[in-house]
Amino acid sequence: MSARRRCYRRGVRAHQLATTLLVVATLASACSGDLVPSPARTQATRDTARASALDVQLRALPGVVDVHAMVRTPVDDPLAPNRHEPPASASVAVHAAPSRAAALADEVRALAAAALPDVDAARLTVVVAEATPPAATAKVGPFEVAQTSRGALRATLAIAFALIIVLAGFIAWRERRTT
Repeated sequence: MSARRRCYRRGVRAHQLATTLLVVATLASACSGDLVPSPARTQATRDTARASALDVQLRALPGVVDVHAMVRTPVDDPLAPNRHEPPASASVAVHAAPSRAAALADEVRALAAAALPDVDAARLTVVVAEATPPAATAKVGPFEVAQTSRGALRATLAIAFALIIVLAGFIAWRERRTT
């Protein structure tokens, strides 16, 4: 085999290797850097899914306006057996209608305890707050603003419209003068 042919084959192999490395690097970046998720990432994904499921269940209760739940469970990492993790815990924040806020705390705690059996009752925090009613709104053209801001918005729009007319008149006057 000639030296030229060997050099050509080495170049082709180097090009193939570079292309393969580029494909692998692209795939790795598309997978958020982790080709194999760590136990901590896997556990965080499970915790997020459990919190979302609890959110959906709690939103079905009458009088609930908004819910946010957070669940944290220890990471089960077989490669770190001596790792000290805090015990599982959960927090639930509920915005409720004023008429149901007082009675809802016990229902939320019972449902959260049933949905999260691995969380000790002492490590389950439930906060129920009364939801404030939204402010009265008024419609000004395509905008919807608070009732108290309606006059200020109308004045601002009127001033902006007047300024546009003055500028258009100035441009027309300047163009007429130059022709």
